[in-house]
Amino acid sequence: MVNRNIVFSIIIILIALGAFYNVGNLEMDSSIFPQVTAVILVILNLLHIFKHIRKDKKKALLNDVNFSGLITMALGIVIYVIAIKLIGFLVASLIFLSLFMWLLNENRKKQPLKAFIQCIFVASLITFGFYGIFQHLFLIPLPQGVWF
Repeated sequence: MVNRNIVFSIIIILIALGAFYNVGNLEMDSSIFPQVTAVILVILNLLHIFKHIRKDKKKALLNDVNFSGLITMALGIVIYVIAIKLIGFLVASLIFLSLFMWLLNENRKKQPLKAFIQCIFVASLITFGFYGIFQHLFLIPLPQGVWF
């Protein structure tokens, strides 16, 4: 029976194959890392599919999916992409990661202040970590945004 793990793996395989195809137009030095990453994604997701097929789980495909949360996350990602163009990578990523980590945090109702502070801290580490890696290690500029 097909479950959400298999569906997700198939989607990732399709995205990886599309990425592999699209980076073929880049120079050789620029295309190596994305192509290797795409091949690794395909291999790992194929292994993931075979693992779940062997287990033969008896769950329904979309049995326990929270559709309102799914729509909220999808809408948030669209807003994030637009925000990157307007306010830049740093500000948009800090806001997006902090908000979504807080929404996904199970402790937010028990200890809201602690959960909020943890989410901002982790979001800051991730955002500035990615910024530092791309800006200084890979020398790839990230979007600055129109407003900032």
